[in-house]
Amino acid sequence: MIETSSDVEGLGWIIAPESSFSGSAEDMAHCAAINSEVFVKTQAEARAALTMSFINAEAVFAHILPKLTDLSISTDQLKNDLRREPMSIGELHGRVGLMASLAKKAKRKAALDAWYDARRALIALKQSHGRTYYGTLRQIETARQYASIGIPRLTNDTRNKLEYLYGLEGAQLSEAVNENMNHIAQIETFHEAVKARFGMALQIFGQTQRALTEEQRVHFEVLKTHEQDIRKAESLVRNIMLLGGDDDPVELDLDLEQDWNHGR
Repeated sequence: MIETSSDVEGLGWIIAPESSFSGSAEDMAHCAAINSEVFVKTQAEARAALTMSFINAEAVFAHILPKLTDLSISTDQLKNDLRREPMSIGELHGRVGLMASLAKKAKRKAALDAWYDARRALIALKQSHGRTYYGTLRQIETARQYASIGIPRLTNDTRNKLEYLYGLEGAQLSEAVNENMNHIAQIETFHEAVKARFGMALQIFGQTQRALTEEQRVHFEVLKTHEQDIRKAESLVRNIMLLGGDDDPVELDLDLEQDWNHGR
């Protein structure tokens, strides 16, 4: 949900932490699975093969479909179920026996061949649903964990200090750090919260963070209005780390520069 001025001013958040969401993660994952490109395409192939195989193809598919999306039924269980005599599932096209014409026998053979194709497609559908469901569920659960991290609003005084400190380097910055520890603590908290909830600028202002769901991406427009504060806070935190002259912060500096710059 998008922030409101009363929410933000009252709680001190740019984006408040979230603990409740519309719709269950399981329902969202199921919806994503049955609407995925692979599932829709494979479903069309399965229905086409069933139509060539059975006279009552729609009824056959309607009977099998719940098993494809039922997580309590394994792929092996489905395979065993589909190994049954196809006539026990539905009425095949064509006929066999002494009284059957060559055309009817040919239709029956084609129907059986189509049944094997349908069976392969149905098993692929089951596997596709499971992969997408569990992958999406993990993604949503991760996004909702991120959503529990609130992005604090910098006070006006701290924003002014951020602007001032951002322009300092070397000895000037080192001296200013000692004089502004409280403001720097707020800036570091702000920076770490943005990074923890949304990732680096590569994800925020460039490519979309893949672990976030649509309900989380709605916050991007709010976040972008604070882009300059986010970038300046990142740069300041990096520069403060470099004051010690250690090698590790220098390596971190290079990595972060790549993330921020490539995201533009």
